[in-house]
Amino acid sequence: MEILTDEQQGKLDALLAELATLPTPELIVEAVRIRGIDVSTEEGQHLFRTAMAGGIAAEKMFSYLLALRDFEQFRNSLGREIHGFMLRPEPTRPEEVEEYIREKTLAIKNSGLQEVTVHFFSNCVMHLHKLLKKAATGAGYQIPDADLAVLNAYRDLRNYYEHIENRLPGHVDAGEVVRETVTEDEWTIHSGIETDSEGYILLKGQRIDVTGRGLERVEDVVRRTWEQLKPAAVAGAREHFLANPADIPSPEAVRQDLLVSVGR
Repeated sequence: MEILTDEQQGKLDALLAELATLPTPELIVEAVRIRGIDVSTEEGQHLFRTAMAGGIAAEKMFSYLLALRDFEQFRNSLGREIHGFMLRPEPTRPEEVEEYIREKTLAIKNSGLQEVTVHFFSNCVMHLHKLLKKAATGAGYQIPDADLAVLNAYRDLRNYYEHIENRLPGHVDAGEVVRETVTEDEWTIHSGIETDSEGYILLKGQRIDVTGRGLERVEDVVRRTWEQLKPAAVAGAREHFLANPADIPSPEAVRQDLLVSVGR
């Protein structure tokens, strides 16, 4: 690594300051493009594709996070309706039966909808797992294993719902959620995911949190990762130009709309 002259240091500081003004997704791409990589080579193409993948992934992350919040709100509203029915006493007069049956039917429907929201919740978390890794790779940041583990904890739940047909009675993975009870008088089959008293889903020996607590932990991982993407991308550009000071461009060379123009 060369020792920079005062002029070169000034140019580098100005360049990095300009890069830092970019939105994070665009910065991930521009911090690589600005290095003047040779895209006629396989190495250059790989570097640029990795940066573009990271920038696009960073741009998409918050759509999935917003969807997670919507799913959590919907799941909670369904839960409140189901709980309200469970507190309702059974009918004692004939005129109460029709309303009771209507509410029971609605509770059963809401229970099914609640399961669908859990499916979408786990699916969104796993998409965030993939997008965060791509964004981090593009920026040159290593996500801590502990943070990745928070997201990866939803993988088995996502897989359960993505291949729910294999968990039906008599099918290959039925043993995960199907319980058969045989007595002298009857053969009973119970199917479905169980939850514990704290609302955790119990699956394959794991306690999976799809409540507000789980959402907060996922949001914390996304926030911590996001906060590191911009510094990591700027640091990567800085390291490159410290090693190649003759190639430092002026701040005017920084493009402001790279991701937008690519979509035109």
